[in-house]
Amino acid sequence: MPDTDLEFLSIFSENVSFDEPEKLLENYDKVILAGSGEFLLSRADEKTEGVYERIKPLMDFVLRTDYPTLGVCFGNQMLAKAIGGQVSHEEAQAEAGIQQVRFTKAGRGAAIFKNMHNPLSVAVGHEDSVIKLSKKATWLAYSAKCPLQAFKYGKNVFGAQFHIELDDKDLAERLSMYSQYDNYQLGYYLPNDIHGPQVLKNFATI
Repeated sequence: MPDTDLEFLSIFSENVSFDEPEKLLENYDKVILAGSGEFLLSRADEKTEGVYERIKPLMDFVLRTDYPTLGVCFGNQMLAKAIGGQVSHEEAQAEAGIQQVRFTKAGRGAAIFKNMHNPLSVAVGHEDSVIKLSKKATWLAYSAKCPLQAFKYGKNVFGAQFHIELDDKDLAERLSMYSQYDNYQLGYYLPNDIHGPQVLKNFATI
């Protein structure tokens, strides 16, 4: 994204404190909560719970102040949980590859989907999914397998289960890391057919 400075903060860095989010964010105007395939909220192991608890003060702050925030995949699930939603391991909802995501009525007017195709072709890769959304949130998008693909909380906080950061080449590289996807083919999709990165650009303008 031109004219946009990005800085990555690791949850594991001892030099970063999430206990004082207002101080932490004083030099930033937006937050993107990402994640890793190593973490599953449905699996209550010490590592995943530790990540959630460590970053919870930051999530509480952005939710309370309506700070421009976008949760992606695991970040989406953490935000949904923080506002009272439910995350579960549902094999029927697990996705990998490229999927079509469609807008709800509210989604068609959402800032992160401004001037975008409906449906979107997006990169996906998740085992857990949000299966229940808080009544405080607004449902924005769905796919054939995963009903809760995107939501909004307040005016400026968004969650997206799909990967807004991946284009076709990034997706192929990501899937190559997992043996079960050795035979995965991008097929007829071209770089311009994957719309996730445009969601990221739209978020940058909020």
